[in-house]
Amino acid sequence: MSKRQIVTPAQVSLRLLLAWRRTTNRDRMGTDRNAGAGSHSDMNIDDELEPLTVYHYDVSPAMNRLVTHVLKMIPDHYTEEFPSFSVFERYSRWGAHVEEGGNIFCDPSLLNLPWDVAIGTLAHEFAHVFLKHTGKGGLGDEREADDLACRWGFRKQMKAMRELYGPPAED
Repeated sequence: MSKRQIVTPAQVSLRLLLAWRRTTNRDRMGTDRNAGAGSHSDMNIDDELEPLTVYHYDVSPAMNRLVTHVLKMIPDHYTEEFPSFSVFERYSRWGAHVEEGGNIFCDPSLLNLPWDVAIGTLAHEFAHVFLKHTGKGGLGDEREADDLACRWGFRKQMKAMRELYGPPAED
């Protein structure tokens, strides 16, 4: 069952970025797909993004830039398996957190943190989404998300994040 909804220009731009990465990945694998064919207006976004789909994206332009930056840094070979997620700019006492269903909540204060801390925080949350954590795994899930974010190339940013927030701890 496909979700259909009205999207804003910011949502479309992120969805097209992810669709472009997905299409580019297919081209690198030697398929006959032409990534440059067609315009953005005639792309069927939902078809292009399956299963990598952002169903909802409700953030400010500044948060959009941060989220897009982090997504671009995730190695291409992970995007094929990336589950659907939603991003909301709402209060989070941890700067950002993930709830069941891949809903990422980014606190607006995240934008006031040092850039590396903000990137590390978001990379950690995207790792939770990728690993399909539900928020019930405790310290094990936190460590696993940290490890994956480091494998994605966010080691420096994760170090900055952990220097500010400290090591994972039970809530």
